[in-house]
Amino acid sequence: SIKNTWRILHAWASSEGRDFSQQFGLHHSNPAWVELDKCRYVACIAIDAPIKVRGVVNQLVVPGGLHAVFRLQGVYGELLPQISKVLEQWLPASGFKLGSTPAYVHYHQNHFLDEQERFELDFYLPISFF
Repeated sequence: SIKNTWRILHAWASSEGRDFSQQFGLHHSNPAWVELDKCRYVACIAIDAPIKVRGVVNQLVVPGGLHAVFRLQGVYGELLPQISKVLEQWLPASGFKLGSTPAYVHYHQNHFLDEQERFELDFYLPISFF
């Protein structure tokens, strides 16, 4: 279903003449704690002008704040174990706690759109001080 969401967003961007190169994914759920079919994910692109007509596609501002950033790469199926490693190993040892805003990724190569299902992305983990 995430692949289909990206296809719909790409079709919308094309029909609107929007740049599709800056791709983001908001992770509202932690797949280590929430079943995959219940996880919430939002496919996003950067826009330079507001959306005139809302419908299937809407707009939002990605929450700012303090984030730890991790460059991750691999093929489809390898992302969740890498994110789990960050959450289960790096975070407890870091001296930070998990922030309250959604984690997100900035895709340099999007495995949902890549024919070889490869990804390269920056994973932005919201953090705060204890």
